Amino acid sequence: MRLKNAMLLPLMMAVSACGGSAQAETISIKCEASQGWQAPAMTLVYEGSDTGTLTLKSEFGEMSLPASKELREAVGENGEKQSATGIRAAGPAKVLMPDKGAAEACAKGKLTPEQSQDTDIVFTTVLGCLGQAPMGQTPIDIKASVEIAITEPPSVYVGLKRTYLEPSKLPGGEPIAVEAYPNCTLVQ
Repeated sequence: MRLKNAMLLPLMMAVSACGGSAQAETISIKCEASQGWQAPAMTLVYEGSDTGTLTLKSEFGEMSLPASKELREAVGENGEKQSATGIRAAGPAKVLMPDKGAAEACAKGKLTPEQSQDTDIVFTTVLGCLGQAPMGQTPIDIKASVEIAITEPPSVYVGLKRTYLEPSKLPGGEPIAVEAYPNCTLVQ
């Protein structure tokens, strides 16, 4: 999960390195469910120019987040024009989430005392347990963030992070985040 996020970072940094675009537009993205990254099917729609709103709809609910968009253009090694669009959105939301208590109990049951001291092992274990935990029955308040990179020819990379507000009861006490990296395409 962190590895995929680490792969997105250089791409997003490259997208952030140049100037933006002031033209208002609508960008629509459709993502299919992905078991490997625990990502449900979802649709994302960005509306705005340099700033706007990103609306995400999925089986866990709907979020409308304040967002910003940047367009980058460069010339590649062979003289070809390259362009990329980056969209970042973050803010509070209220959606369905996996039962946090069940995920924490699952992780505690799998971790040895020595493993409980290693935050990376705790992180990896709780991620696996989130996929096994039942979905909560009512929407809860969370902190959400979405990073999108659209490169030419049309390739779309989406990273979604939904973080519980309250600290974890697991060692380290950091709030638990559900991360997803679905397979997505640009809707023309």
